[in-house]
Amino acid sequence: MSAPEYLEPPLGPEIRDWIQRIGELSATLPDLESREMAARRRAQRELSDRLAVEFTAPVPAEVEIDDLVVSGGAEPLRARRFRPTSAIGAMPTMLWLHGGGWTGGTIDEILNDRLCADRALRSGVQIVALEYRLAPEHPFPAPVDDAVAALADLRERAAELDVDADRLGVGGNSAGATIAATTALRLRDAGEPLHHQALEVLPAALRLFGDSMHRRLRPAERTGIEHLAGLYRAGAPLAEASPLDAPDHRGLAPALILAAEYDPLRDGAIAYADSLREAGVPVVLHIGLGHDHASPGLTGCWEGAREWRDAFVEELAGAYRADSPSDAPTVRRSRDHHRHAAMNSSHPDRDQETKMSTHAVDPVFPADPAPPLTADAIPGQRQTRLFWITFVLAWFGSGIAQGVAGVAIPQLLKEWDPDQATGNLSIILTLGGAAILITTPIFGRLSDRSMSRLGIRRPWILSGALIALIGYVIQATAPNLLVLGVGTILVLVGWGAVSMTVHTLFADQIRRSIRAIMSAVTGAATAIGILGGVSLAGIVAPMGQIGMFLIPGGLSVVLALTLFFTLKDIRRLLPAEPLDWSGVLATFWLSPRRYPDFAWAWVCRFFMTASIVSVTSYLYLTISGRFGIDDPTEIAAVQTQATAAFTLMNLVMAFVFSVISDRTGRRKPSVIIGALASAGGLILAISFGDIAFFLVGIAIVGAGQGAYIAADVALMTECLPSVEDAGKDLGIVALAYLLPGILVPVFGFFATRIGSPTGENFAALYIGAVVMAVIAAFTVTRVKGVR
Repeated sequence: MSAPEYLEPPLGPEIRDWIQRIGELSATLPDLESREMAARRRAQRELSDRLAVEFTAPVPAEVEIDDLVVSGGAEPLRARRFRPTSAIGAMPTMLWLHGGGWTGGTIDEILNDRLCADRALRSGVQIVALEYRLAPEHPFPAPVDDAVAALADLRERAAELDVDADRLGVGGNSAGATIAATTALRLRDAGEPLHHQALEVLPAALRLFGDSMHRRLRPAERTGIEHLAGLYRAGAPLAEASPLDAPDHRGLAPALILAAEYDPLRDGAIAYADSLREAGVPVVLHIGLGHDHASPGLTGCWEGAREWRDAFVEELAGAYRADSPSDAPTVRRSRDHHRHAAMNSSHPDRDQETKMSTHAVDPVFPADPAPPLTADAIPGQRQTRLFWITFVLAWFGSGIAQGVAGVAIPQLLKEWDPDQATGNLSIILTLGGAAILITTPIFGRLSDRSMSRLGIRRPWILSGALIALIGYVIQATAPNLLVLGVGTILVLVGWGAVSMTVHTLFADQIRRSIRAIMSAVTGAATAIGILGGVSLAGIVAPMGQIGMFLIPGGLSVVLALTLFFTLKDIRRLLPAEPLDWSGVLATFWLSPRRYPDFAWAWVCRFFMTASIVSVTSYLYLTISGRFGIDDPTEIAAVQTQATAAFTLMNLVMAFVFSVISDRTGRRKPSVIIGALASAGGLILAISFGDIAFFLVGIAIVGAGQGAYIAADVALMTECLPSVEDAGKDLGIVALAYLLPGILVPVFGFFATRIGSPTGENFAALYIGAVVMAVIAAFTVTRVKGVR
């Protein structure tokens, strides 16, 4: 099969300026093409330094820089230590390995000084940069031997060098990240685990790997990369030299992996994060949207590079248990620091006008077709505790909105025309469902591409909540079915935008290892919200139409807006490739043949949702028609009891099965058990004309739904084809929740009229719901990529 076609990445002006300067400066450095390695390295150093002076932020004044000598694999090696001048005593320490394509780079580069000093100050982590040996003179395993020996020396001389030996880790950029990852593997095998590993723009595979490589590099560039990788590997087995190809990743140090959207190395880094996660290694994967391989070095000219740096140091500080990036040690440290055999003590960076450095653009070794982004990885940034509260509150608010709709709309329709209430409800729900079917996936596509300063998700929370609020005002004052329908459509469209966002945040902000428990928590919050909405609608019913819609509806909107104010959103810094509106229909489609797991998981969710929507949409009218109750207060009381029974069992089973799901990593058993339990509860609820049996049956349905929601969102998220298109793809996921809003009312309209002209054959409706739940249980067994 032919390789994918090269695509020119839509790089921002800062990166384009950097690339242009490389061309201009390279024309003045003919030795960049020299066959003599020493001459080529001198030219690369000159190019790097001149670029760094222009593009990288200077060394902060509050940082000490010491030159050291440390042990190496064959002989002592130079190293450079960076620590805040205000620090005193032992500090968490990271051995840093520079980039340069395995054949170049040095700790003397201005780029190395500037980046290491800035990161040490902001993270509170002492950084020791190592002058490891270079290929081809010293191929693998020499650089890894050097790193292992240097780490042992730092541990042995911990008191002398102010190293906290219990918090000693390794990190690297580009080629240095490959060496760092292999060092972590070596030390794991030796029974000497590290505290942490930080891998920036990582070449995880020493081979051509990934769609991102083929699309971001021309054939000649790929050949050059293979040549550099070959010089480094020098015939060593991939299983020893290539981190991704190591046979076992269990027991490795926790990892921070930073990948750039337009870096050819991206797919390899993602695959490595995925492999670590599957091996049980704690891993954070930060994917910089709009970024390129060179982004870390552009801190002097680009806000995007500074945001990359901030994400790096925030995660680094957390990993080494510093309080925060800004809380580096504040006690004054004596400047009578250890200077062990200082070498080359002049720092060109102090003479900023003359020199500078950036990584020699190292190789990138991404993968065969890019794997799905199913690592314990998120492109979003670390959130505050308040975010987690408001994230749950937003789901709670959506539950209130559903509860209000389940009481207020059918009650109003029954007051207007009792004989046609079921049919009119079906019409309103069908039209509203059609509106959100059209708008929600488009919202997702546009959200992924948003360039707003507010971020890519927050604008949709705000606009969706405001649209819903307008809809509630119209519902509250509607004089007839038509106006009520318009208000209901606006409410549903607004909540469709919010729903798309909160679903997408599972991919943006929720790590895989906690998705099942968060799925359970948010599902429980929704269930409690529905109960609250039903109860509140009943309480405010005496206030009439205005009270029933505006009070609960307004509260739900306020709860959704709390998430808007607390979410630290992803900001797209560069425009995405232009949206082809002629192809917008693709928004509604992912090939089942190409993504069969996603398709089967979607079908499962559709039928499970359709089953429960058949119950909840007509619950008010079912209670009235099935048990012959006409008093709205009595109907609301029974509906509250049913909702309470459903919610209680839902909560209990959601937490039980979420714990089981997260601990075992298995999602499908929860879904199957939940679907079959729901089917059994529905049979019981409709088989006897007794309210007690009905309530017990609904409670069993709640238990089944709890087991289902414990794994539902986690299952769907893990079947996503791409995190980069999470908004679009989760917009399609949301369709499995929204599409039943169109089709169930149509089904309900006809099912309830079998043998009943006024539409009160709710037994037929429930039989259909049972069949749907059984289909859901079957279809999830077809998902192969998730257990």
